[in-house]
Amino acid sequence: MTLFERINRLLKEGNLTVADLARWFGRPDPTVRGWAKGQGIGGPPQDVLAISQALADLESRLKQRKGLPVPQMSPRDRIRHLEQLKKSSLK
Repeated sequence: MTLFERINRLLKEGNLTVADLARWFGRPDPTVRGWAKGQGIGGPPQDVLAISQALADLESRLKQRKGLPVPQMSPRDRIRHLEQLKKSSLK
């Protein structure tokens, strides 16, 4: 599966926005929007690896239904929800 397909699957099935993914990956919205439109990941090898690992983590959470798809909630609660998910992935 391509990066384009993986990102768009997360957007749709994970009920995520480009802004959600940008926060998750620590990248600007326009960068992640580009990925969703088919651009590849650029940057040094360790940065690309970190993005790939974060993407795999999100895909795993979606498959296991651990915090994804994101339920309907306010923007503030949505940010908090994703921050809690990200903290739990660092353990």
